[in-house]
Amino acid sequence: DFCRGLLQNKRLGRGAGLPGPATLFAAFLLLAGCAGVTAANAQEETEWRGSQSGKAAFSVVVARTPFAWRALWEGIGRPPPVEFDASRGIAAAVFLGLRRTGGYGLTIESVERRGAFMVVRIVEVRPAPDAMVTQALTSPYLIRMIPKTEFPVAVERADAADGGLFVPDSEVRVLRDFIALTEREAREADTTNRLLEDRLQILRGELERLRPETL
Repeated sequence: DFCRGLLQNKRLGRGAGLPGPATLFAAFLLLAGCAGVTAANAQEETEWRGSQSGKAAFSVVVARTPFAWRALWEGIGRPPPVEFDASRGIAAAVFLGLRRTGGYGLTIESVERRGAFMVVRIVEVRPAPDAMVTQALTSPYLIRMIPKTEFPVAVERADAADGGLFVPDSEVRVLRDFIALTEREAREADTTNRLLEDRLQILRGELERLRPETL
């Protein structure tokens, strides 16, 4: 609010004549500081929402790479608000679909590991019957950065009657890759166990062949 006041010339004395050089220099320093705070806040932002996604049906997108992050925002028709840092997390985007008026939206109730999935539980926000809302078609969306995980991401709608999970195709592939990795590790562990058993048998045989006086 302080920075906004400066930009609107409220704190520099509108109507009081032109400020002197010292006042202008002080104002410049203050505004530079405000710009720095704004940029820092933008970098720390982890959630974005809007009312016009262009998506007619409910859908989920998960971005795990910079390329997928850019494609996600291009699909909405906006530039990415921040640079994607894959080491910090991944992006889960939920598109509510077409609604006849404004006042609709999404909130995230929880993000938790559940079985083989990282589950994002969402709640649809609906306008009150007597609410004054925009009389135009909307398509709300919500994008949230969540902690990086090797588990596939699924979305659960709190208001869904069946309580099922919605898993986008990209995350089905993540699940299949995870299963393949686990199977490979299991085979390698089984091979290692067999090698250890063979080694033990050889060692035991060598021990049995030793003459008593060598023991």
